[in-house]
Amino acid sequence: MENIVVFNGWIFPEGSYDPVVEKQIRLMRKASFLQMAYDQASPPAFASAHLDAVAGLFAKKLTPEEAALMQEKKAMQLYKDGILP
Repeated sequence: MENIVVFNGWIFPEGSYDPVVEKQIRLMRKASFLQMAYDQASPPAFASAHLDAVAGLFAKKLTPEEAALMQEKKAMQLYKDGILP
């Protein structure tokens, strides 16, 4: 039985997760780069602003600059509220 090393050196015995999850962990370990989706890696309030900005871009209702400012405004608000570092 093989141990699965997850991020930051955490070790889990094989069989700790569903086989589909373990397969994904093994695939990610082989990757040279991994980008977490902002909406999954962010607090819900920021994720919502991010998803709204992306939707606005694809709908051509926002320019890239407007989308960036929208997210920056939300990030600054969440920073002031102590939610983002």
